[in-house]
Amino acid sequence: MNAGSGAPSPKEGSEEHWIEAERQQFASELHDGLLPLLFAARMHAERLAATAEEATWRQELTQLVDELASAMDEGRRLLVDVHPPELAEGDWHQALAHYIAHGLPQAAGSAAGTRPAAPRVEWALDEATREVPPVIAQTAYRIAQEALRNAVRHGQASEIHVRAAAGDDRWLLEIRDNGRGFDPARIPPNHFGVRSMNARARRVGGTAQIESVAGEGTTVAVRLPHTVA
Repeated sequence: MNAGSGAPSPKEGSEEHWIEAERQQFASELHDGLLPLLFAARMHAERLAATAEEATWRQELTQLVDELASAMDEGRRLLVDVHPPELAEGDWHQALAHYIAHGLPQAAGSAAGTRPAAPRVEWALDEATREVPPVIAQTAYRIAQEALRNAVRHGQASEIHVRAAAGDDRWLLEIRDNGRGFDPARIPPNHFGVRSMNARARRVGGTAQIESVAGEGTTVAVRLPHTVA
């Protein structure tokens, strides 16, 4: 296993330990609770649609089947987000490429059963940033994942640029999009995504800066150390 793959188990009692425990609980409840209920509801709706005599009811029930199928797809995507197998099996460059190709969500407000055009994502990742300690690799991946998710789901961006550039004592991870943007001074307190990016960077001795202007896109610039002190 190379230096950039996987991540060590967090020390018991640490902040990372409790975050991982909550992540495990969320994944378990999603896999064992919500997804089976959605599957049962979809099967029920399919049976009703197949036996409905009125065309209007068949149409409505078919739409419900599509909506439940979309909800199940979203649930499976969330499971992969929580425990991305590609991050355990390869380095964070490979994991990020896989997420860009297979894991990007739909834009908020997309009609059920439809798939809007995927944004064009360009990335340039300096090879010198590939081999970093596992905890930094995981931090870089998670922050990039969150920034990409926000760019698509909330920013409705059509173009996203991702780059990682090596520096002397720190290296830069930047995600820039042409989405709707927002006013950083008016981020709601419950906007977990933005807060999590800052918290993740701080935990490994890095910094995260988010610049955005309504109607002009968003740039997330993260500076991370090459090693953990």
